[in-house]
Order: sequence, then structure tokens, then C-alpha cells
Amino acid sequence: MSRAADAPGALITAERRLSAGAGASTIRFARHQPLGAISAVVIVAMWVIAIFAPLIAPFAADEAFAGPRLIGPNGTYLLGTDQVGRDVLSRLLVGSRLSLSVSLIATIIGITGGAVLGVMSGYKLGRFDLFLQRVIDTFIAMPILIVLMVIAFVTGGGLLWVTLAVALVTIPSGSRVIRSQTIAVSQNDYMRAAVALGASEARIMLQHVLPNVFPTMLVMIALSLGQNILLQSALSFLGLIASQTPDWGSMLNVGARQYMEQQPWLAIAPGAAIALMVLAYNLLGDALRDTLDPRLRGTGSGV
Repeated sequence: MSRAADAPGALITAERRLSAGAGASTIRFARHQPLGAISAVVIVAMWVIAIFAPLIAPFAADEAFAGPRLIGPNGTYLLGTDQVGRDVLSRLLVGSRLSLSVSLIATIIGITGGAVLGVMSGYKLGRFDLFLQRVIDTFIAMPILIVLMVIAFVTGGGLLWVTLAVALVTIPSGSRVIRSQTIAVSQNDYMRAAVALGASEARIMLQHVLPNVFPTMLVMIALSLGQNILLQSALSFLGLIASQTPDWGSMLNVGARQYMEQQPWLAIAPGAAIALMVLAYNLLGDALRDTLDPRLRGTGSGV
């Protein structure tokens, strides 16, 4: 009876220890990686803004003549208005949803696919690895933006196809990095012990290889998110994405180029948003790399 009665209390104590450990890790990360911590805060804040953008935006994003045409930033229109009187701030907030979501979905698909191919290639080696690496070399040799432009043009620029195309060009680089990590992990003694005990290849890759390369995947995800925002914005800037929803790339193209000299805020606002998110993702990726790589711990940049 006493053991049964003490079980809930023991569970609560364990949960408190886990929470305390997570809090201590967060504080330690913020202390040793201040730029990474600030970047994480910026990223979370931007995602919160994107999720609640329709509620936060002072005007409807596509509301023409919400104000006078091409007026500068003021108390009513904080970032001014565009060539048809739409509020730039409202379009910037609502546009973050498409830019961020396409990048996130494409990155998750791309890095996941790259991890699967990389783990299989690095573990099996042999002819399978040789063939797969030559295919990946072919994709890496192609100009990424040209490939995306061709796919977007052929498919009509639908959001689904653009997202899949960005994911496709993310796979090769992720696969190459994960492959190198898998080869390094495969040289450890516990891997040989698992093979000697008769563990199947699938079990070894899932239970022994994948957990060891997962920190590298996190870093790749953070770095790829910034790159994919640039790719999506570039396609939108070129008019290759068929969407009625505004996004940062289209805001740079529609009207911003024509009135760049007279009304620079039309280009500064979306351009600054893209630059801020790319910088934040890259800084977070660098901080995660320094924190999760045991070889960098104890150095000036590590934890």
C-alpha cells in the first residue's frame, strides 16, 4: 500500500526534476550562446505574429484604398501604403504566414528525406552508396534557382508544387552531411557489438544510427529554414508562385521596384523581414551546432 501511495509523489518529483533540468539547460544555452538565444526569441515571436497575423493586422491585407496612395510611414500607417493604398504593415504581417510556412514544410520534408537517404547510404556503402552519391552529385551540380524556376514554370507555380520543389533541392545537401555522420558513427564499438548480436540493419539504423545523427539534423533544419525562405521569396519575386495571398517576395516585386527611389519603404519592409529571419535562423543553427557538437564543448563558443 505504501509503495502504491508513494507512486504519484515519485512521478511528480521526477517531472519536477525534468522541468528543472530543462530550465537549467535553457539558461545555460542563453548564457553561453546569447546570439542563439536572441535568435530563438526572434523566431518564436515571428511565428506567433504569423499565426495571429489576421488579428494583429490593423487593416485587411488586400484592402485597396485603405488609405491614400504611396504615403510614407505615419501614426496611422506605420509602414506607409503601397501604390493602391494598401497598408504595408498589414501585408507584411499576413505575408509572413506563406513565407514561413512554405519554408518550414519544405525543410522538414527535405531534411527528413535527406536523413533517410544519408543513413542508408552511409551504413550500407558499397554499390548502393556509389550509385546514390553520383545521383546526389548530379543534383548538387545543378543551379538550385534554375531548377526551381523550371519546376515552378512547368507545374504552374502552385504552392504545393513549389513547396515540394524546394524540399527536393534541400535533400542532396542534407543527405551528404548525414551520410558523413553515419559513416563516423558506424565505426564505434557498440555498432559492431549490435551486428555481432544479430540485430537487423533496420533496427541498427533506427535505434543506433538515427539518434546519433539527430543533433546534426537539428542544425541542418535551422540552417535550411533560412535558405528556403530565400528560395521561396526569390520564386515569388520572379512571379512564379500562383497565390492570391501576399508574401514577402511578391511585396518586393509588385510596386516596390517601380517606386524604389521615391518610396523606398515599400522594399525596405519586406527586405528587412527576409534578412532578419534568415539571419536569425543562421545564428540559431550556429549556436545549436556549437552546443550539440561534443568537440566544441568547453571552447569559447560552446557550452
